[in-house]
Amino acid sequence: MFVSLEDTLAEDRRARPPPRKTRTIPLPECGGEVLAIDIAADRNIPPFPRAAMDGFAVVWTGKEDQVPYRVIGTVNPGFAGAGHPGPGIASRS
Repeated sequence: MFVSLEDTLAEDRRARPPPRKTRTIPLPECGGEVLAIDIAADRNIPPFPRAAMDGFAVVWTGKEDQVPYRVIGTVNPGFAGAGHPGPGIASRS
């Protein structure tokens, strides 16, 4: 079946919702909204080559109150950890 370019474009226009009007709203009220234009930061954040520690990578077994975790290393931002933590073992991340 052959469909012309004109028919395809006309169907696309019919199927597409009409464009929304743009408006300015306070940041706390913008949940669920869509930006009218793309935005990008004008600098790296944080402005230095590292990030704060997020937490620990662990395997949850449900018995953590019986045996303390042993921390075997640190996984820095942008790097994969060596191996996988097992029960009772954690990695800083």
